[in-house]
This record gives sequence, structure tokens and C-alpha cells, in this order.
Amino acid sequence: MKTVIVPPPHISHDRSRSDVSIYPPIGCISIATVARQRGKDVEICDLNIARRRGVLPPRWRWYKAAAEHIMSFKPDVVGFGTICSSFPASIIIAKTLKALSFETVIVFGGPQATLVCRDLLGKHPEIDYVLTGEADETFAEFLDMLQYPGREKPQGLAYRLDGGIVVNPYKDVVDINRLPELNYDLWPLQEAIRNNWCNNQVPIDAGRGCPFNCSFCSTNRFFFRRFRAKKPERIAREIAALNARYEFKSFKLTHDNLTAKKSVVVEICKELSNLDIDGFGWGCSTRLDTIDQELLRIMKESGCNGLFFGIEAGNANMQRKINKNLELKRFGRIVRDAIALKYHCSISMIIGFPFETWKDIEASINLLIRYAGIRQIHPQLHLLSPQPGTAIMEKYGDRLDYDGWFPDRAYFNSRVPEKERKFVEAYPELCSSFYYFPNQNVERRDLVEVSEFCNLLISSLPGLTAFLRRKEKSILDLIARWKDACLSKGLQMPTGNGFFSFMGNERRPYLESLLAVLSVSPAYGEREKSFIDYWKALVGVAAVSSTVRREIKTFPLIRISSRTSVPLDARPVLEKECGSVTVAHDVHTALQSWRLKGEWTWPEKSPTHYLMAKRRKSVYVSTIPRVTWMVLQWCDGRHSIDEICALVDSLEDEQSRLQKKRIGSRQVAAMALSALSAVVGLRAACS
Repeated sequence: MKTVIVPPPHISHDRSRSDVSIYPPIGCISIATVARQRGKDVEICDLNIARRRGVLPPRWRWYKAAAEHIMSFKPDVVGFGTICSSFPASIIIAKTLKALSFETVIVFGGPQATLVCRDLLGKHPEIDYVLTGEADETFAEFLDMLQYPGREKPQGLAYRLDGGIVVNPYKDVVDINRLPELNYDLWPLQEAIRNNWCNNQVPIDAGRGCPFNCSFCSTNRFFFRRFRAKKPERIAREIAALNARYEFKSFKLTHDNLTAKKSVVVEICKELSNLDIDGFGWGCSTRLDTIDQELLRIMKESGCNGLFFGIEAGNANMQRKINKNLELKRFGRIVRDAIALKYHCSISMIIGFPFETWKDIEASINLLIRYAGIRQIHPQLHLLSPQPGTAIMEKYGDRLDYDGWFPDRAYFNSRVPEKERKFVEAYPELCSSFYYFPNQNVERRDLVEVSEFCNLLISSLPGLTAFLRRKEKSILDLIARWKDACLSKGLQMPTGNGFFSFMGNERRPYLESLLAVLSVSPAYGEREKSFIDYWKALVGVAAVSSTVRREIKTFPLIRISSRTSVPLDARPVLEKECGSVTVAHDVHTALQSWRLKGEWTWPEKSPTHYLMAKRRKSVYVSTIPRVTWMVLQWCDGRHSIDEICALVDSLEDEQSRLQKKRIGSRQVAAMALSALSAVVGLRAACS
């Protein structure tokens, strides 16, 4: 009996296949490993991998193609792993597959299917079974049940019987230390490494279960709030084996809250400290109240370099209401300690609770962006995604509403096909995570716009975000002024796809509108205006050289260095997308002090020149001398190198005079041209 396991798809429908998210699906790999160990013919069909390989088409034809791709394995049984964001797609694919092969048995599992198993079986006859809870061992027992009639149905199995739905109760949670080590040969890890599909970080199943009881979180029900961790020596052994075979050095220890038991983490750190891996690093999820300075130091010494903090609410009132109960005065201290130890920290906030006010929302945003722009801090702002089985869902679930906006940027920042939209609207009990709770204090449309403007700002201009928190009395008032500026320019507001569906230059007019608002603010002096002018140039850098390159036809690239000679009548023009700006204060010094120390330090007034060059998806920014900045302006395809040398000779500022006195005008011009050639490239303009 041939079985195929299908991990949750992360397909981004409106983007190229190179943008498909790839993560080793360790849950599915664990299930397949146990089943293989027990003699079952099991394979994993990862649709994300298939899309990356170009096997599957994008967008509307995807469902049938996905079903046909799964059927190419000739399965007797297909098991779908599920999560909330891709649940509609998984069901549509399963229904399509059943139409292609009615005899194929379809079973769903994973967190989402577990929590809605009765509704899923009751409304979709194409789904034959749901295997609820942790299925590492019960999946193999389920296959035995199908293969050998008369076998007992495993715990957690949901099935139809006499017109009703039966869900076998659990006997106990999985003893994770009894599970075999993952067989990564079941998933194309080597191919993912070779093509850099998973960012060279491998997840390690370190344990499961969080003992806390947040009202919005569904994992506490799925894992029964039972904290479990694998034995430290086993975690270290799995890491060492992956490093020896694949040369991986970076790992994510997956666990809902690894630091919930300090003694367990300390023992894990002791084992990891003994690993002989150059450049070894690992990360995990934690809570403010389960970590302290001592544990931060111990974890750091064992190689930990990444932490995820779910803060979720920015004041004590909301912390109590969502049953998170964090002591927020610890936030600054813990984050500063983590920064000092060179950790990279992701910090998460959620807005959209049915009982919050604008005051609560502003408190959450202010706390989130408190450390935005620091190199090691990665803020995340999410809209609440109502999860089935949670306390907040039980209390407010009868008020669910749908407006076509998908919370938490589901579908990985992509536009969602109409087929899935219609499915979500037809089955709210299965797709509650795509809905929202109405709030009499906060209009939904306003909440969405605040969320999108904040995320656009945080993701595009984190340094400016931190600056604004320090300078603006109210971030919500600023967003309101920003929105008005966008509307006055005829820019559309987010409509369900969000600013995160915008790519590159599509975001620029929104950011330019914000900077225009800041430019006319009477609250900002000369120093602040230097900061704003700097960001204006940075935002507009993609448009600068594209205009020049359209206007001027060019010959091949000029390579200027100390080992080459270039005709003096050659008229250089910039090759790459770049821009420049001169400001009254050294913005870089202020930014660097904030990014590295969390403190704003401004130098004395001194005109400073910056060169900004587009490099793939990032922008290279460098401070340049005045003479280089002037030469940059003259590389316009109209001035020859000989003329540029003469213009350099005419510069009278003190810095330029000193340089010319030391090495001569032509050498100064040559050095400036050489620097520009190295950074942005130069071409020779046609006659």
C-alpha cells in the first residue's frame, strides 16, 4: 500500500517560483520516519519543492496541477498536513484529487484539521478521515488499520459512523524521546542546501508544549499545555549528525517555549557547548518571564544567537485581558541585555482584539518600535487571527465577520485566488483565521490601515521608525496625516492584498508621501531635516539613474583603476542605479550609535555627502568626500574626464584644497572616478 504525505503548501500565487517559502517539514518527516521504520511504503510530496522546481504552474491552474502531481506517485493513501493559512488550499486540492481517483483514501492531520475535525468531516465527504493530535506514531497505526481489517482504530482518529462523527479520545501525549531520529533522506534536504532554498538554517525538533494559557493561542490545546523536551544529548547528537553530513552550522530549536523550564535549557546548553562546530549558532522561542540575564549568558555561551519574543500587547490591561500576563517593565531590561550579548531578537505584537481601544493599540505599537532600527531587532506587527478552540474564540466566536482581508498577512504576502476567497466565505467554521472580531471601539478599516502603514514603515525604513517614535507625540496621529497625504495624491489604500503585495517601486510613492509630511512639520529643526532628507534620497534611489540611462546612449563599461588608462576625452556616465544627497549633519553617526548601542548620538553640524547605489534587493550607502560628490554630479555623459579634472582643479573648499596640495588635481579626480567605478560602475557616453 503506497502512502504519500503532503506538507502544508506555502505557495505564493502571484510571484515567481523563486519566492516560494521552503522549510523542512519536520512534523511530516517525523511521521514518515516512524512509518518507514515500521515497514510502510511512505513518501513525502512537498508541493513547495515542486513549485520551486517548476513542476507546478502559478495561480489559478495550480489546484488541479497539484492534485495531478500528487497522483503521479500512484498513492493508495494521501495524508495532508495542515496549518491555518493554507487550509483552504489543502481542502481544494484534496477535493480535486478525490475527483481524479475516488478509491484513494484521504486523511487530514495537523493543528488546523485537529481543531475543526467534526466540521471538516461533516461538510466535506471527500475527506475520509482526520487523524487528530500528534500523529508521529498513530499514523503508522492508521495505515495498519487500513491494510489489515479488524485492527483497532488508533487514538485521535476521527471518522464517520452511522451518519455521525466519532473522535477517538487520546490516551496520552507522545513520548518524544521514544521517537526515532528524523530521516532527512525522505525530503530533498541536499537539493534545498545546494540551491539555498531554506537559508541554510535547519529546524531541530527540540520539544513541544507550552504550559501557559494565552487566550488567543491554539497550541496549548493541541499539546495539552504539557511541556516536553528531547534529551539534551539527543538534541546535540542530531545537530552533530546534520553538520557532519550537510555541513550545516545554523539551527532552529523548534519548541513553543523552550525556556519554560530553566533547568532543562541549562542542560541542553551544556551539551551544545561541547559541539565542535566552527560558526555554530542556534535560535529558539522564549517569553519575557521565562528568561533572565543569567540564562541569556548561558545560552549565548552555547551558541544561541536568535530569540523570538511574543509580547503581543503593550500595556498591563491588555496583558491581563488576553491572559498573557507578562510583566512589561522587564521588556527593556531583557532586550538591552540581549542586544549587549549580540542576540538577534524578533519581537511580535498583535492588534485586533475585540475589546481593545486605540489607546491600547498605540501602546502596543510604541512598545514594538521602541527598538526598531537596531541591527539586531526585528519587529513584527500582526493582525489577530482567530483560531478555533481558543478561549477568545469560545467567547467571541459568534461575532466573527469577514471583509476579504486576510489577517496576519496569510499566504505569505501574496494575492489570494478567488477560489480560496469563496471557500473561506462559505466555511467560516473551518477558516476562522481569515475572519476578524468586530470591535465597537475601533473601526476595522482604520485598524487595517494602521497595521499596514506600520508594517510598511517598519519593513522599509526601520531607522526612521525609531526616530519617529522619539520625535512624534502620537504615532497614530502621524499615520492619519500620512494617509491624508496619500489620498491627496490619489494613492489607493490597502484593499485586502495590503502594501505587502507591493513590490519595489510600488511602495515608493507611499514612503515619499510620509517624508513629504515630515518635511513640512514645524516640530523638526535642521538636524531632524537632515535625517529626513537622507531618507528621501534613500527611498528615491531606484529612480535616479534609470532616468539618466534612458536619456543617454552609452558605450561599454569604463573600468577605472590604477592599472588601467582611459582616454581623457571619454565622457563617463553612471552605470548602476544610484543617488546622492548632501545634508547638514552626519546622519550615519547618529544611526550607527542607535543601531549598535540603542542611543542617539548626534555630532556637531558638518555638511556630509552620501552615495547610494542599488545592489540587487538592497542599497549600498557610503559617506564620500566633497570632491567625489562633485565628480559624481559631473558624470552625466556631458563632461569628459579631461574636463572633470579641470573642474576638480577649480574646487576651493578646504578639504579639496588639502587633497590637491598633497597629490595633485588629476590624481584626486582619478581617485574619485576610480571609487565611483568600483561602486556604481561608469560607461562612456556616445558622441
